[in-house]
Amino acid sequence: MKKNFIFAAVVVLLIALFVATVAVIARTELARLEIINKSHLPVSISLTEGNTFYYVTVAPESSKTFTVERKLYDRTTWACDKSDSGTLDMKTRVRLVFTKCYGTPATQGEPTILERVHIPDSPVSDAWRYK
Repeated sequence: MKKNFIFAAVVVLLIALFVATVAVIARTELARLEIINKSHLPVSISLTEGNTFYYVTVAPESSKTFTVERKLYDRTTWACDKSDSGTLDMKTRVRLVFTKCYGTPATQGEPTILERVHIPDSPVSDAWRYK
């Protein structure tokens, strides 16, 4: 009987720790934005939503990771000597890969996991976070 009580107490404790961990993770107000620049020119993105503003730049052929508030942003992107405007949904982690400036257009990647950006023919659909 004592073994059953100890086992039940351990199980309850593990469940409580799991629930507390999930609650802490869910309350995080920041999301990770990773930008991978495979072009020979810098990439810049400005994100705005209300009073929140971010301006990030990634050097040619490099990558950077930023943390931003979890919001739906209006965005302007400068890449390959061109600019493009739209939205960026940062409610979860986003990874953007900017492809080479010239040559064949990039494949689209996968929505919400790894999105490839090639101005001006980036994918536009409700499934994509970068629109």
